[in-house]
Amino acid sequence: MNDFNSYGLRKELLGALAEKGFKTPMEVQDRVLSEDWNSDLIVRARTGSGKTLAFLLPLLQEMKIGERNPQILILAPTRELAQQTADEAEFLGRALRISVASLVGGMDIYPQLRTLKHGAAVIAGTPGRVRDHIQRGSLDTKEIHSVVLDEGDLMLDMGFRDELEAILDAMPQGRRWLFSATMPQEVRELAGRYLTSPIVLSVDEEGEQHEDILHRVYKIPSRKRFEGLVDILLWEHPSRSLVFCHTKMESIEIAQRLQDHGFSAAALQGDMTQGERNAVLASFKSASVPCLVATNVAA
Repeated sequence: MNDFNSYGLRKELLGALAEKGFKTPMEVQDRVLSEDWNSDLIVRARTGSGKTLAFLLPLLQEMKIGERNPQILILAPTRELAQQTADEAEFLGRALRISVASLVGGMDIYPQLRTLKHGAAVIAGTPGRVRDHIQRGSLDTKEIHSVVLDEGDLMLDMGFRDELEAILDAMPQGRRWLFSATMPQEVRELAGRYLTSPIVLSVDEEGEQHEDILHRVYKIPSRKRFEGLVDILLWEHPSRSLVFCHTKMESIEIAQRLQDHGFSAAALQGDMTQGERNAVLASFKSASVPCLVATNVAA
């Protein structure tokens, strides 16, 4: 595997990578950095594969120092993911004096309006709020040359198709990069409509991701799932644990039942306000609430 010095990246980006201690790219980063950056791309890669750097590095590579007009738009399914992407872009672009705007729903729109008025070269946001800014005229799209759809399958699964199509229809010609863990029919249709002769990369090989994680399977009767969960938590006694549920209501119910059994647990689900979600995540990160019960989308 190459190191980050092998791709011709500018010194400002290499300096940021070195500051974070990144030396060797992950597979998705190597694959994207080795391709033609001017082409449309479809990248099949799972969450946690390192794809944020895979699209930020080549896009920021071409950015003019001190650029303030919107050039790059990154769409993500959740506020948390959009904010994480904005934070990463801001860190990488600091030496280039590039400003970043995070346009997400559930947050006060007026600070976002001030940021856009002051100038932002990279926009990271959720589909609903980005479309809102385009309709308001507060997001100037005429110079945006690159659009990244991150977690495309999740955005469509969450019902953002109308917003995505409205946003893409408002964009000038340019690059379209789609990152998705799966490629269901709806994702293929969106790609077929908005991407031109894309390069297709698949870096979703089973068994290669997170090799440092030990997987253990417990077989539990379906009617005894909760009792099995309690037994596992008591047996494993993890310092922190993450429990996934299918629905919002189930996550709330399981978190409450765990509390009733003496566990410090909290739910994380899509109906919570941004402040509530931030508070729960902070408690989980600090281990003051060591058991987080989350829906797949919230996770």
